[in-house]
Amino acid sequence: MAGCNSELEGPGTGKGKGTPIQLMNYMATYTEPEDNSLAPTGLTRTWEPPTGFSLYTTTGTTALGAFFTSGTESDKRRIYYHTDDGKWYIEGQEAPATGDYNLYGYVPFNSADVDITPHTNYEQGATLTFNNMKSIMTSDICVIVGASNGTADSPTSLQEGKFSCNMASSYNYLYLLCEHLYAKIEFCFRVDNSEPYKYATLRKIKLRRVELTTYTYTLENLSDIDIMKKKGSISVSLTANNTGTSPIDGTIYFTPDLSSGDMDPVLLFEGEKELPSNTYTTETGYVPYFNLGGSGKVLYVLRSTYDVYDRYDNLIRKGCVAENTIVPQERYNIRQFNRGYKYTLQLTVMPTYLYVLSDPDLDNPTIQ
Repeated sequence: MAGCNSELEGPGTGKGKGTPIQLMNYMATYTEPEDNSLAPTGLTRTWEPPTGFSLYTTTGTTALGAFFTSGTESDKRRIYYHTDDGKWYIEGQEAPATGDYNLYGYVPFNSADVDITPHTNYEQGATLTFNNMKSIMTSDICVIVGASNGTADSPTSLQEGKFSCNMASSYNYLYLLCEHLYAKIEFCFRVDNSEPYKYATLRKIKLRRVELTTYTYTLENLSDIDIMKKKGSISVSLTANNTGTSPIDGTIYFTPDLSSGDMDPVLLFEGEKELPSNTYTTETGYVPYFNLGGSGKVLYVLRSTYDVYDRYDNLIRKGCVAENTIVPQERYNIRQFNRGYKYTLQLTVMPTYLYVLSDPDLDNPTIQ
């Protein structure tokens, strides 16, 4: 499923493929802060999902974790995609026994240790607790907010807040709605080519590394800045409301694990990428919605490493480092980035005139 990534290598070979199903998975569309009414477009199918969800197709081997629940009992299964025949399989030789289940789950399967606790019983909803979650992710994390059985044409009933599905043999399709737990940040880079210096015509910038670090603070002058911990836990309460509205009940909490130590800068990109002057390249990271309580706020430090070349591709400067501080409070007037939102931040390399004519730009410079 594009949109929720996984590092899973594939299903085990010792247990067989298990029971095949057809999975129709609909992911929530990321909302732009400037426009809260985005809806999926360009999709062709006989049944349209709720506004704000779009069908995601599989581009590789991935898996989701599913809790097939009944009453106060829970059966945790992995549902994975097998690339040789293009079908989804429920882990194990057989699917859960025929009958009605409430299905709760998350994508991708191997991204976290997840516990489930019923609200009195699973028909009333459940709380999912994601343990050992990183403070910054390079893959998306989603939770199922609606599930239903169905046929190839349509689900019997699929809406947010409804988790009941029937595993009768006549229904070999599972329909799911998934919602993001993290915000998505896209960092876009280009080289300045504006007048009067037209820098992009004189120099080439090749991006080498992009790293992101998260901090918290309470005072407006940032004097009490404190680096986030490496990991934490996320608690999500889902209520089976059956009203077609979001079942996420109350606030999603990200609780830092104080024993995990301070986080290291998270690598978003490493390699060689020449920056254009007329468009932007994009490097993406995912950050959780930090509910810190009180007056707690979040800021991010973006660290970019790049090399400078002349127009003939001769290396001029190696390992240049730039740091940018991103404060959501200043840019968007919010304490922290909100889950399910996509924030696009555009960065332009704009060297000074003195830098362009500095000593290291002599012919045949010595590179350290």
